[in-house]
Amino acid sequence: MNETSGTPVPPAKGGRLRRIPVQSVVLVLLSAALVVALPFVPWAEFWSALVGSDPVWLAIAILATLALYPLWTWQWQLLALPYERVGFDRMLVIVAISAAAKAALSGIGGTVSAVALLTNRAGLSALAAASFMALDQLLVGISKLAILAVAFAIAPIPPEALAAGGALATLIVLLLIGLAMLAHPPAIVGRIAAAERGLLSRLTRFLLQVSASLDAMRDARLAALAVILALAKKALEVAGALAVQIACGIEPNLAAAILAIAAVSVTTTLPVVPGNIGTYPLTVYLVYEAAGIPTPQGLAAGLLQHGCVIIPALLAGYLVPMILPRREAKTS
Repeated sequence: MNETSGTPVPPAKGGRLRRIPVQSVVLVLLSAALVVALPFVPWAEFWSALVGSDPVWLAIAILATLALYPLWTWQWQLLALPYERVGFDRMLVIVAISAAAKAALSGIGGTVSAVALLTNRAGLSALAAASFMALDQLLVGISKLAILAVAFAIAPIPPEALAAGGALATLIVLLLIGLAMLAHPPAIVGRIAAAERGLLSRLTRFLLQVSASLDAMRDARLAALAVILALAKKALEVAGALAVQIACGIEPNLAAAILAIAAVSVTTTLPVVPGNIGTYPLTVYLVYEAAGIPTPQGLAAGLLQHGCVIIPALLAGYLVPMILPRREAKTS
């Protein structure tokens, strides 16, 4: 935002990250995390669940996971506007690697990887990339609150889950208020920033640079579309959970699938390395047990649902960066 006129201006580009092979570094860290994670995977139980499942419905669950990527890519293209128009293929590579880092490392690992890749590959400044991810986390939070609201409406919720949901809602509301204030700074901020010297002047200039990176919050149509895409992604997660239920011989239970995705949204919020192994399948199992689903099927569904999320994410993280540059080379 221009310090005297109040017109938004993008933060300065550049920085050391633009000269570092970030993509290669993230993939190396991803590979190291996989090596560390392998001993923690309950291979015998997973194989038993896999053998006893319906492969067609597992394939449908995997397709539901893969269907997230076009929506995710489009959403991130919107968040990068108006200062960077990132091509679909380039943004898809960033999404694929970031999702793989989130799956194998942690949510924090995925966010840090995304910031580095947005700076290195998409041309955003480090400040713009950090603001971008703040908006992304707000959208993730909104979709989590939406699925939690549906879960609270369809079934009795334990007090502990209500408390966790309330804490998450508080954090999301605070983030929304903070970003909204940054996106719409009062005029006095611009006047202070116009001063020639002083710590307060430098601080307000920084705040105006952050504000310039939050254009999605000033464009109601763009913001609404980004929220719709976030909710559509969450709906695909529920569809994947339903497909896994059928694959495990469970009578399709939409309420249980919604509750499982809602519970996973809460229990995996805190980073657990490696890849929420144990946390994710246990959460699904406990939800299904409470829904009256037999223990063997509930355990199998938890393991396979996590597998249908994490395996496609890891494969996409390695394969998408290999395939798309080759395709670009052929068409150029």
